[in-house]
Amino acid sequence: CREGEATLKTKDVLYQIESYLALIPSDETLAAIEEELIGQKDRDLRFRNRLKREARADLDADYLIMDCPPQLGVLTYNALEAADEIIIPVEPSFFSLHGLAKISETLSRLNQNRVKPIEIHALLTLFNSKNSLAHEVYEEVKKHFGDGLFKSIIHDHIALKEAACSGQSIVSFAPESQAFKDFYNMAIEYLERNLKRYFKTKYALTLASGHDGLLLSLNSLHLTKYDEVIFPVNAYPTAFPVLLSGAKPVPADIDENGQLSIPDVISKITNKTKVIITVYLYGLTGNLDQLLKVVKEYDTILLEDCAQAFGTHYKGKPVGTFGNAGCFSFYPTKNLGTLGDGGAVITNNIDLHTYLLQAKAYGEQRRYKSAFISGHSRLPELQAGILNVFFENFTSVMRKKKQLYRAYMNVFERSNISDVMILRSDPYSDPMPHLFVIRAAKRNKLKQYLQKKCIPTLIHYPYPIHKVRAFQTSIYTKRNFPAAERFSKEILSLPFHEYLAENDIEYIVKSIKAFYA
Repeated sequence: CREGEATLKTKDVLYQIESYLALIPSDETLAAIEEELIGQKDRDLRFRNRLKREARADLDADYLIMDCPPQLGVLTYNALEAADEIIIPVEPSFFSLHGLAKISETLSRLNQNRVKPIEIHALLTLFNSKNSLAHEVYEEVKKHFGDGLFKSIIHDHIALKEAACSGQSIVSFAPESQAFKDFYNMAIEYLERNLKRYFKTKYALTLASGHDGLLLSLNSLHLTKYDEVIFPVNAYPTAFPVLLSGAKPVPADIDENGQLSIPDVISKITNKTKVIITVYLYGLTGNLDQLLKVVKEYDTILLEDCAQAFGTHYKGKPVGTFGNAGCFSFYPTKNLGTLGDGGAVITNNIDLHTYLLQAKAYGEQRRYKSAFISGHSRLPELQAGILNVFFENFTSVMRKKKQLYRAYMNVFERSNISDVMILRSDPYSDPMPHLFVIRAAKRNKLKQYLQKKCIPTLIHYPYPIHKVRAFQTSIYTKRNFPAAERFSKEILSLPFHEYLAENDIEYIVKSIKAFYA
């Protein structure tokens, strides 16, 4: 947009190609902008400033992909200054390597002047595995970019050329083709890179569910029926992977906030104890310092069930990074959820990561070369794409939920309802709340009362494991869990989602106070 001229809105120049894809086209007149902008002080920031002014309100999109001219002129610099990250597609030719060296040098200089450096990745495209030159170029690009090079490779498929000729994306043109699978692999890898970057771990692996993440992590330890696994007795979903792993489940009681009771954990430890699982129920944490001390003292493995706690931190460090592995769920209701199901495991342990890579695909070391018996646990491509988009908006969505969490706390504090206790996270934690849960006297009657007031509530979870029929064996019936039994009779999950308004919270708490009055 030239200064002094009428400004077109983005939507006025959008060309809708498909339901999920739009294009802002240009022509040769754009080349003249180079000369016009050369004398401008903000010539390299014009595009970035425009995006800031619009605040993306006029640009109803999750991703903005910019195709730049090959020369490093004003237009390309504008795109680079506006970008969050850069993906350089590299064709397997030595001419590409020559151009790659130049653009890498330019990007390095650009990064020196930025407060937050741009992340630079490379993607090998039009790769012909039968061409020896292609393999040589791959090795050179790998040396140059290291971990910045996507492991996923876009091969030279005829379907890509046919899709381009038809004016369609490969997603629409040939969703069953190998070419589409190449892009699916890239979507998965992109998500796993996002997870590694967020958690600052060496490895992240996506799976079909959080359940699979915990089960396969346990299976990697090759536990027997003589090995014991300690876990909180109120963590209903966690108990199933433990039992399926073949180990002996040893439930432990909980504290008043639903987290592992450290004294009870210590009382349950024997020389057969191999694993302790901590579950960050509702997005809250217990005292991790004490738990880590116990794990070290008794030489056990710590697994973290973070299904409800994506984004929760303890002393500035994200949960999932304290133990041998952090297991996450992407079920739709979770902090970071997709439209179906999904999960992930993060770790710094190369042996665990190597096992999981094989275990998620029939134990295969290579195609049809299974080293051990395992199942199939892959995140569907649609869910990977959705999670990549949701990841971009995760911070803003969770900021809203934190505001609602604080609003609940403030209103309850003002209301001073003695029959209600709010579950709290450890003082050293920064919880990313999944649910807002209270402990309430006369819970069932309160639930019915709130239902009449059009306030839906749920119970997470109504029974501790030793009260569930499937688990009523001698392992459980001989033990008492008084804290968990009281807990299950008092907990109540109140409405808690990003579309809740603060006046809704006022109404909910006012109704609870009226019940006890």
